Amino acid sequence: VVSTQSTGEVFWNIVFWSSQLLTWVILPLLSSYVAAGEFTISGKVKTALIENAVIYGTLGILFGILLIYVVASKHLDKGAIKVLCITASNTWGLLVLIFLMGYGLVQVPRACWERSSYSDLLTQKRFDVSKIKIELEEAQEKLSQIVEEVRHINRLVSRSNELRRFVDIIIEKCPSLEHEDLANVNYDDYANGREDVTISRSSLVSVHGKVISAHTNMHRCQVLWDITVSDGLDLEDWVLMKNKEYRSESTLGLIQYYIRIFIIPILLKAIAVLFALISIVIIWSEMVFSVKHPTLTICALLVDFVKSPAIIVVVCITFYQLHVSVCLLHDLQVETLQPLLHGTCSTD
Repeated sequence: VVSTQSTGEVFWNIVFWSSQLLTWVILPLLSSYVAAGEFTISGKVKTALIENAVIYGTLGILFGILLIYVVASKHLDKGAIKVLCITASNTWGLLVLIFLMGYGLVQVPRACWERSSYSDLLTQKRFDVSKIKIELEEAQEKLSQIVEEVRHINRLVSRSNELRRFVDIIIEKCPSLEHEDLANVNYDDYANGREDVTISRSSLVSVHGKVISAHTNMHRCQVLWDITVSDGLDLEDWVLMKNKEYRSESTLGLIQYYIRIFIIPILLKAIAVLFALISIVIIWSEMVFSVKHPTLTICALLVDFVKSPAIIVVVCITFYQLHVSVCLLHDLQVETLQPLLHGTCSTD
């Protein structure tokens, strides 16, 4: 049997349906699995399935009612129903894309322009340091409160209790200093287990989930704090060198000084202007997208004007798409990607 699908259609189906599977099934399940407070793999999987079943069940009921109404009123065939389901699944992604891109189209050029001035950027970093410091202290305080709850549970559950192994698992998730403190408790004083009845497996699961969440949040804040302080100290050194005559015995150090102080700010301003122009092009293209004649979108005019070589069109469109991607990810990179890339946000 000869397939009627082209190579492009095959790749499109692979990318589209794998993205749908990741977005609506795999990633939500993995997120719930990591944050679950259960102590076994089967328990974590069950918790993840239940949490997502509640969300998707509610959405599925609402969508099912609307689908039945549309099918009954419009008499849609199987192909139209498939298109309707795909469109509904893409709606959330399109809304997120619009919000993130609307922010990034303005913020990316402005961020490049602001980074060209080391003194202004240093002022911003000092503000960020104070803000992140408050978040870090709040995260540490919350974790300390949860550790105190773990300490209380540790004193209530004796060695002979069947729940003891779950308490030990929770203790392993606590910070190292608190871990040492909890590990030195004399359980023999509580061997009778008279107060064990106040502790249940479900309560330990809840506490375990709180420990995982608080511990991850503290690590996230700690990573952001370390990055911001390091960047601030580096900027402070360059601002001091810029405000006084720099002398270096090495040629390499002198070259680095001139590149960092004079060349990089100029390049950043040029990039900011270029990004601002591309953002204007994107906004203009969205405004006149529905106009079929005359051709008003810049990209369409470029394609019509540059007939050959085609590589110029490919490069321009690729750069255009890269700018859109940067705008979409800009709002996420500080809070999410930097901690993950530095690898200090440990999870279960």
